[in-house]
Amino acid sequence: MNIEILKEAAQKYPSPFYLFDIDEARAEIGRMRRALPQRAKVCFSIKANPFLTGYLGKSADYVEACSFGELRICERVGVPEEKIVLSGVNKGRNDLLGALSRHEDRIVYTAESMAHFDVIEEFAEKTGKTIRVLPRLTDGSQFGMNREEIEDILEGKHGKAAKVIGIHFFSGTQKKNMERTLDELEMIDRCLADWKERYGFVPEKLEFGSGMSIDYFAPEEKMRDKEEKDLQAIAGRLSGMQYQGEVTLEFGRRIAATCGSFVTAVADVKTRTDKEGGGHRFAIVDGGIHQVTWYGQMMGMKVPPVFCLEKPEDPETAGKKEELDGLSDWSVFGSLCSMNDVLLRSAKFPPLNIGDHLVFGRCGAYSPTEGILMFLSRNLPAILTYSQEEGLRLARKQLPTDSLNSAGSFV
Repeated sequence: MNIEILKEAAQKYPSPFYLFDIDEARAEIGRMRRALPQRAKVCFSIKANPFLTGYLGKSADYVEACSFGELRICERVGVPEEKIVLSGVNKGRNDLLGALSRHEDRIVYTAESMAHFDVIEEFAEKTGKTIRVLPRLTDGSQFGMNREEIEDILEGKHGKAAKVIGIHFFSGTQKKNMERTLDELEMIDRCLADWKERYGFVPEKLEFGSGMSIDYFAPEEKMRDKEEKDLQAIAGRLSGMQYQGEVTLEFGRRIAATCGSFVTAVADVKTRTDKEGGGHRFAIVDGGIHQVTWYGQMMGMKVPPVFCLEKPEDPETAGKKEELDGLSDWSVFGSLCSMNDVLLRSAKFPPLNIGDHLVFGRCGAYSPTEGILMFLSRNLPAILTYSQEEGLRLARKQLPTDSLNSAGSFV
């Protein structure tokens, strides 16, 4: 994120806040398209960051909504229906029938269970609409259906009104070992070949969640190098598959993570003297672990990209701060009055003053929704977006949570 944009945001809006660089998220999709074969389509799973939905609904080939709430977000921001895939494990009958009534055959539906498929089949038979469905193949977890259940569907044992256009598969996020992803693609390829021979089933598309990881704590060059190698590995496996139809690759974390910054102001500074006569500096900020999280973080022991906005000489030296003169060790704590509220156990900064802003990078995925946001009734951070086309925009102002945490507020 451009430092001048960050400074403008810090002057206009009180901290803490998130700032999402729309252009960076779009650039991430561009990197994927350049690395992958043409038949591979990019799907943005909006659970990673619902505030990007309206923008990436235009840039990505598809958008995955994993709940009816996320579907309502797609409807609200105008995502084209032909791009929407309605996924998710908990599709209640009434909610699913409501979605089917509103969108009919204009979106794609996944079936996580036979119960899901039966509701879709019932609607298709009643209305005569060609409802497109993707049964989800399980990896052995609680998600999806067994292979035998999907084979019953392909044999027509549960009706033939709904149109099975392919298979959905996703087995988890942050897969650091790319071999697992490649093995899954090989397994699915064998499965599809078997179903083609036995049932004449030729899918139109394979919906595949790669679970592609991101190293939140690596230097930029190392992180980008791993990303490129992972994409090339996926591209190579896709090229070698028997199945050569459309493959939709679901990316959430990988698209969103690098576009986000979390900005929090220093509220207090303290110095503690140890037994050896040395000193250590503490900074208390107005954000905390309830508002920002990095997958794999452990009580502030790992240092993500971070710098002081008022002393911006160091954003290009993430991971190399020990080489800079005039820096000191600081521990950074949030405002939760908890010993666990540690953002950074030890990181090097120039002298920090009350009112300075710390900018944490790679906060674009899950941070706005995953943290324990209601704890201690502190305000929800504002949400800002930036693009060259639209400039700096307020997507959500700071919201107090005390009314949500008090009895009788909504009675």
